[in-house]
Amino acid sequence: MIIVSDREFIVDGVTSLVSNDVSANDIRGSTSLLLAAIQTENISRIKNAHQIARGYEHLPLELREKGFNVHVKNLEFNSMDGRAQLLM
Repeated sequence: MIIVSDREFIVDGVTSLVSNDVSANDIRGSTSLLLAAIQTENISRIKNAHQIARGYEHLPLELREKGFNVHVKNLEFNSMDGRAQLLM
């Protein structure tokens, strides 16, 4: 259930989420998929995950440091500009 007022959304969400293979289309959307995926019990795969690295290059690593089970394939750190890059 979602209740909308002029200043807020009140969301009564689901009790659990189901893992799945998903595809990221933009920076904020892909980050939302990542945050939802870490709440599932099984493995979720996010395709086009380079979208996350465009705006939040250290987020997957920071989540791992906080104890979340996030595995990144093909992550390369570019020492020239100090940015991480997901290589797909």
